[in-house]
Amino acid sequence: MDSEKDAPVENLVAIQVEDAAAYGEYRRQLAPVLDAYGAEMRFEGRISEVLSSPGEARLNRIFLLRFPSAVAARDFSEDERYLQLRDRYFTPSVPNTIFLGHYRLDSP
Repeated sequence: MDSEKDAPVENLVAIQVEDAAAYGEYRRQLAPVLDAYGAEMRFEGRISEVLSSPGEARLNRIFLLRFPSAVAARDFSEDERYLQLRDRYFTPSVPNTIFLGHYRLDSP
């Protein structure tokens, strides 16, 4: 890799989904936007029990999202399609979001 900007990055995020149908529609419509940036959902799961969290936030899902570079992650977060989907589906269906980590990978 030429620079750190070219290294893949991953975001580890925990969320509380309260409207599964709206969140499912968000995920369905988000897939082509992620594809456009070379991003992929590496892991997604349900959380059965949270022992502690900031502010006692309730959380029931966790996911790991990989981008091919920090630039791709930044560009995705500014994409108008993503922003519209986030406002229409994600925000109303997910009251709590906690970013657990952002990692730069040395190799894919």
